[in-house]
Amino acid sequence: MASVLPSLQPGATGPAPLLPADSGQSSSHLLEPELQTTTHLISIAPASARPAASGASSIFSPQNTHFVVNIIHLRDSLAVWVGSAPRDLVDRAARRQTTQATHAAEDDDEERLDRELADALRQAGRLEDNHDVLSTDRSAASEALPPPRGALAVEWAVAMSRPGQTAPLGSSLFRTNADVALPMSHRLATKLALSQLFLSLDLPSSLVSPATAMMPAPPERSRKLLLLERGIADAIRAGMKTVEERRRRKA
Repeated sequence: MASVLPSLQPGATGPAPLLPADSGQSSSHLLEPELQTTTHLISIAPASARPAASGASSIFSPQNTHFVVNIIHLRDSLAVWVGSAPRDLVDRAARRQTTQATHAAEDDDEERLDRELADALRQAGRLEDNHDVLSTDRSAASEALPPPRGALAVEWAVAMSRPGQTAPLGSSLFRTNADVALPMSHRLATKLALSQLFLSLDLPSSLVSPATAMMPAPPERSRKLLLLERGIADAIRAGMKTVEERRRRKA
């Protein structure tokens, strides 16, 4: 099952470096109310895996396949980049998650309530970006997570959805014979009622190699793509909620 976990370095922009959010009169500072980013980790367990006890340890398991989802939140559109998560990034996420639990006793009442909500989400196998809920003691716990590295896209597509449309409009800039990004962007834009979605997929060849009548796609690949799409949808929902909460705090 796909699970979404928190960004450890909100603002990391996937394959591109982060624009500083507090750099004086820079253009990034001027755009900050409309331009925010969230980063998420998707964990997909193999079909042969036994059901594990709920909790972060099973989500970070080395036998799972992990993907990074980075979302740039614009005023009326989203730019979503998805790529394989390197093992060191997953390990750092697991260490930070453990440290957050260790420092729970040091939080004040409001932070404890936030942490209880985060724990409930984690028990369900899904945790939203909770950067603002972390312990105030960040000396050893919060080592910076490096921006995920990867190609801009193996496949890239844009989808535009409007109320009343029978099907979203869309186009591809980068495309493989597997043609994953365009139909996925259509489904996500329709399901989540997104006006405009830019979807960049930097996926391994095992997921984007073309299927033919002689060599159909293996069931495990189809299953992973289905769970990946669900995970991306969950990440978008979590990211949009996080950005909205940040804006309410600043209002």
